[in-house]
Order: sequence, then structure tokens, then C-alpha cells
Amino acid sequence: MNALRPSRLRPLSAVKLWTQRSLASGGAAQFIVPLTLSLIAWVLLTGLLVLLLSTGEVSREGLEIVKSKLDDSSLFGISFFHLFTNGGQDLMTQGPGWLFVLLGTVLLALLTAVFTNFFDKAAADYLEGRSNYGVRDHIAFFGFDESSPDLLKQMLDGPYRECIFLVLTPSDAVAARRKLSASLNKKQMRQVILLDGSVGSVTALPRMQVEHAQEIHIFGEPVAAMECLELVSEDIVPSDCKPCYVMFEDRAAYAALQTSDLGARLKGKFEFFPMYRHEMWAHKALICRSLVPNQYGYLPLEGSSGIGPDSTSHVQIAIAGITPPGIALAIDAAHLGHYPNVIKHPECRTRISFIDPDAATGMQRLAAEFQGLFELARTRLIDTSKGAIETQPWQVPADTEHLGGDFLDIEIEFIQAEVSHPLVREYLSAAATDKDTRLTVAVCLPDANEGLGAASYLPQNVLERSVQVLVYQNEGSAVADAVSSSTTVSAHHYSRIRAFGMKSQAYDLDLISEVLQTARSWRADSAGDPAKNALSKSEAARMWSNIYNAAHVWTKLRSANSPDGNIPADMIDPLAMTEHNRWNVEQLLLRFRPLTKAEQQEALAAGEDFLEVKNRLKRERMAHLDICSWQRLQEIDPEVIQYDYNFVEQI
Repeated sequence: MNALRPSRLRPLSAVKLWTQRSLASGGAAQFIVPLTLSLIAWVLLTGLLVLLLSTGEVSREGLEIVKSKLDDSSLFGISFFHLFTNGGQDLMTQGPGWLFVLLGTVLLALLTAVFTNFFDKAAADYLEGRSNYGVRDHIAFFGFDESSPDLLKQMLDGPYRECIFLVLTPSDAVAARRKLSASLNKKQMRQVILLDGSVGSVTALPRMQVEHAQEIHIFGEPVAAMECLELVSEDIVPSDCKPCYVMFEDRAAYAALQTSDLGARLKGKFEFFPMYRHEMWAHKALICRSLVPNQYGYLPLEGSSGIGPDSTSHVQIAIAGITPPGIALAIDAAHLGHYPNVIKHPECRTRISFIDPDAATGMQRLAAEFQGLFELARTRLIDTSKGAIETQPWQVPADTEHLGGDFLDIEIEFIQAEVSHPLVREYLSAAATDKDTRLTVAVCLPDANEGLGAASYLPQNVLERSVQVLVYQNEGSAVADAVSSSTTVSAHHYSRIRAFGMKSQAYDLDLISEVLQTARSWRADSAGDPAKNALSKSEAARMWSNIYNAAHVWTKLRSANSPDGNIPADMIDPLAMTEHNRWNVEQLLLRFRPLTKAEQQEALAAGEDFLEVKNRLKRERMAHLDICSWQRLQEIDPEVIQYDYNFVEQI
């Protein structure tokens, strides 16, 4: 995160906020406010009288009003005396005195009611988020959901401890306050100001004062979030470049923004970073800096030992359920599962196995979304009615000779069955016991209880010998944690079960910060490179390329057996080739595609216009010349190979 300045309230807003909070808290505080206001009024009146006496405008004797002088007073004076003092009991029997005393009592009651209603309304306006406050250098937080309390706690426990948050709550500010109070301490609660309003609302936007904010965070449905972003951008002065984080629940909108030109259109106003809850969890579960469990308790895909260039091992991740969290894990595994041994052993591809009763439909959906990937990767759809899973054939990509043949180092299979199917259990058990297979199982069923049950009933070999068993638990991890940490089961039968996906813990500041910082550094390293800065693909696509590039650093270090970052000379070539394999899959996942044979011939025949044609194909058709095998790349675009070596050197 960027360096943050302490937030500050305008003086009158600070007084207003203190008053409303005191009235809303009840008890002694509710008595202190009117008492304080009365004391202030008394002090002001006394000061006024002292001023009048010192200037000679009145005398002390003139201020001493006694009943004996009323006879000489004006009618207005008499009325004032009767209405604003008790007038004395004897006046009740003198002429119309009773009427004045009665009117005075009514007036006093009315004034009491007015002040009481004023205090009640002030408290209600605060509690229900209807008040506005002048604030500077704050954090504008649009939207509130289950993950917000934990995220706000992370922020206020960390670098945002001196910041004030304006939080726009689209549903119920009172309910949001209750949820926050369960996560934040009293000091932190005083730094959060809840405002009632809809994300993307024109009327709510001015209350958030985004022009004075340090950072902007947007939660909400994709349409509302994008409307909010567009509205917010109108209030931001170019060159401010405020960090703007948009958190999506929907993968399609998130994926579209990864390669859109929205970042370019907002350039100078925002440092725009879209996030997706399930991908953040996939990062937390699979990105590890070492071969021991990371800070969240998860191991890397390759387990407790790296996969070097001579290894015959391969990674397999079996995902039960073609659901959003399952797809996010598969995409992250496809980004991370690249190892140098595939150079000597092409059969050691990373295998992604989807297990679902409706696998055929899921395969069609993903093949449409990642068309380029499915055209190049080995794939298969398993029908368990046709016998053992391992014996069923793979579909090998065709018409790829101009790209170097079958060169991708990942393969994808779809098994049309429940994870409890006997053939599936047999298949997973064989993978867990195979000395060359590093198996991770991820149970990603929508129902948390059903998912935990499915994980608990996996074959004993899988539970005891797989790298880990991830179980999607949307609401909380308490039950899964209790199962995995039990000491009553012999040999800790369930100790490899790890809960993931909890909505309340979706966003992790340290991970986001590290991802952004690394992405910025890669972007800075290529700032002077005309080839990389040519108008060929969007700023968003380039940034995400840097992010996925950096996420693979620790995998490469483990493959080189170099935890300290000192890569042996004999590992430079294998890691550079591994980097190109990784980059191929990254581009395909970002929805670029390889060139057709005709397009490749067009680019190669361009002569001096080669770079212009290459960039035009990327820009206009999302077709990338360099998506090909390492050997073919040396023939058609040898200069870019240096980028792979540069990356290894930068590690």
C-alpha cells in the first residue's frame, strides 16, 4: 500500500460527530451533552453580561429586576417576566396573572419537547447514517458485506490506524454497526463513520467526498460497482492517481476488466486494481514462499519438496465441483504449475482434474471462455460408464505444427461423476500412492457441510498421502479446523484437511500489497522497453502479466533448490524455458490466442513492419505471435527470448 497520511475532521464536524455519538451511546453520555450545552450557554451569557457591564451599557442595579418595579414596566417586560420566570405564586390571583403563568408552563413544555426531539433526531441521524461530515485524507469505502468487518480490522490494525473511513452502507447502517462492533475495538469504531446510501447512487456520492480521499475501495454487484467507479472518476482531478480497489463477487466482470482499457481511460485519476474474492483465496491457498506451510497453513502444489529439472514427478489438482471457488483454484494452479522437468520429461504435465456430475456442461462453458487454451491443451471428458478413468484417451490438439506441436505443460480433464463414485475414489487413491504424483484435492461444493463430509470420506490413501485436502467453507472454518486438528484419531487421519474460501476473510492486505508492489516493480523494469510499451495490449493486461509473472517466483526458486534466491548457473536455461511455458498459459488465460498459420505467415513476411504487424494482431485480434513452443519461438521471434532470461536474472 502507498504511504498514508493521518485523516482529519473539520472542527465543526468533529463537534457534531462527538455530540451525536454521545447522544447515541445513551447512559451518562446522554446526560453530559445537554449539561455541556447548558454550561456553554451559561458561560456565554455570563460573558455577555460582563461585556455589557464593562462597557457601561447597563448597571448591576439595572439587572436586578424585582417585583416592586413591575408596576412601572412596559407590557412587554411584564409578559417576559411572567412567561420566563415562575412569576411568584401570588400573581396567580392578580388579574390575568394566572393566564401568563399557564402560558409560561406550556411554552416551557414546548421548548423541552423541541430540545428532546432535536437530541433524539441527532442520535438517530448518526446511528442510521444520515448525517454528513467534513473530512480530509480519509478512506472512501463504498459498500458493505460479510468480508468488510475483517478487512476493516486488518486495515485499522495495520497501516491505516491513523485513518478515518467513510463507509457507504447500501442496506442497513444499524446492522452494519452491530457487525463492525463485533470485530473492532472502541478506538477503531470511532475511526469508522457509516453513511447510508446505495453504491453507484448520484445522491450518495457527494457525501463520500472522494476528491479529498486518499484511497477508494468499492464493493458491490458488478453493475453498481462500475456505475460507482464511473461517477467517482468524475470527481477526481487528473494526476491525482488515487489507489482504487474494486472487489467483485462475479468472475465474469472481474475477468473482463483484466484486459479492458478501463485502466487506460482512468489513467492519471486512479491506480485501478480489480479483485475477485475466490481468486484472492486461491492465491492464499496456493502461493507459498517456501516448502513449509505458509502463514495461512497451506502448502504449495508441489508439496514439501521442489520439482527440479531431472525429477519425474508431476502435479495434479483434483477439484470436486465446477463452482466459482473450484474454477479460481484451477486458474491459479494453471498459472503456478510449471516446472523445469517438463523439458526432459514432456509427459510430466500439470494435470487439472474437474470432478462433477455435470462435467460436460462445465467443460463446454470453460472451453468457450478460454477458447485459445482449450485449442492447445490436452483435454478429455471422462465417462465413468466406459471403464477406468486412467485408460480413457486424451484429445490432443491438432493443426499446431506452425506453433511447435503439442507444447503446453498443462492438461485438463473433466470427470462426469460424484467424488464418491467408486471409479473416482480408485483413481484418486492411485494418484495419492503414485510416487511421481503430487496430488492436491480440493472439495469445492456449494454446501459447506456436504463438502466437509465429502472430504472426510475420501479414501484413506488420499487423506494420508496427498499434499493437502482443501475444503470450501463459505461461512466459517470452525468445524473443519476442529476436524483437522483432532488428536483423538490415530495418526491424525484428517490432519491434511484445510478449510478455505471463508467470505469473512476473503481479502488479505499483505497479499494485495505484495502483489501490487511486485507488479509495479516489473512494470518499472520494462518502462524503457519500446517493444513492451508499444500500443499492443491494455495497461490492465500488462499489469496482470506482471502479477502472474511475480507469483511464480517462489515456484522457480523451489525448482532450483535456491531458497535464498542464488540460482545456480546450470539452472538459468531450464528456468528461462519454464518461464516461457508459464507465460504461454498466462496469455491464454488472459484470453489471448495463438496466431493461425496464415496470421503467422503474414507477420513473418512483414519485414521491417514485423513489430507493427505483431502489435496490431495483439491489439485488434488478441492474437499473440509468441504463444508457441520455445523451439518455435527461437525461429520466429528470437529477440523476445531475452525477456525470459531477464526475469530469471531479476529473481
